Amino acid sequence: MTLIERVAARILTRVEVDNVSLKGAIEDFFNEKPELRNLRDVILALTTSTLRKYIFLDEIAKSVLGIDVSKIQPYKRNILRIVLYEVKYRRFITASRAMRVLRKSGLNINLQDLEKVRSVDVHDIIKGRSLKERISIKYSFPKWIIEKLSKKWPLNFIE
Repeated sequence: MTLIERVAARILTRVEVDNVSLKGAIEDFFNEKPELRNLRDVILALTTSTLRKYIFLDEIAKSVLGIDVSKIQPYKRNILRIVLYEVKYRRFITASRAMRVLRKSGLNINLQDLEKVRSVDVHDIIKGRSLKERISIKYSFPKWIIEKLSKKWPLNFIE
């Protein structure tokens, strides 16, 4: 597994488990490992991008790969999210490299399913869902935020 994915997953896991800010988790990590400071910008970009899409990525895992991410250990969950993000949005990553990263984390996903991730569209994932669920998945906003906003504004305005 490449160092970048491991570092990003470690930071995202800290954000998720310890409920700290992404900025704080990144600063803490690079204070502990100053020799890796040259990775800071790419780690910031990858972790921010993954967090911005995490609900959609979790739905891809469920719909395309048949994986319920809530049942996966947090570090592995974040490795999966990062790889799905890279496969979906950073087109230069090869499927074989993605498979290698996943296998080293103990996640066994077949190549054909991973290739489907590249072509899945958000509309395929949200089809048949309630408007609140569609908004939550499409924009990666937690449902509780959509619920709260919908008490003040109509859903079509929120979207």
